[in-house]
Amino acid sequence: LYTTLISSFTETIIIIIKTYSILFVITFIGLFLGFQVIGIKQALNLSFFIAFFDFFPVLGIEMIMFPWIITLALLNQISLSLKLFILYGIIALIRNILEPHLLSKKIKIPALYMFVAMYLFMKLIGIWGVMVAPFVLLVLNNFQEIYKIIKKSLWNLYMFCYNIRATMSRICEYSTYSLDIAKKLTYGG
Repeated sequence: LYTTLISSFTETIIIIIKTYSILFVITFIGLFLGFQVIGIKQALNLSFFIAFFDFFPVLGIEMIMFPWIITLALLNQISLSLKLFILYGIIALIRNILEPHLLSKKIKIPALYMFVAMYLFMKLIGIWGVMVAPFVLLVLNNFQEIYKIIKKSLWNLYMFCYNIRATMSRICEYSTYSLDIAKKLTYGG
């Protein structure tokens, strides 16, 4: 029982790391292509830096993009600021669609459940809720599996006890029958 939970927990951590690695690559490629189209110098370095920043749930792409966008707008570079804002919107939309889908696919929980759980946990405990939600769903899913295992084990125990009782009952019947025969043979009755 505990080994099942520990292995599921370990598997979930690996799945989350793989999922966020995929999202890192997608964010990196999206930013790189967007920066190339916009004409940003050092597009490769900036894309990697921002995608790496986005790999950590508390930091996120917003921590770099929003100050950059606001600074450009304040410096009266509205066109570039707007282009970066649109790029941010596209990347955020892609991530918000893919993240629950990738996690639910790998953990084998429906995407809608994953999306709702991630949203609710994000509202309850903030950005960490996005990371906590898959674990909570996995634990709930494991409780269902554990319930099935316990139910099957209890049924097996019941059947084992029932068979022992039935066997003991037969032994008692045979013992009584054997005693009756022995009495008849001994006392001639």
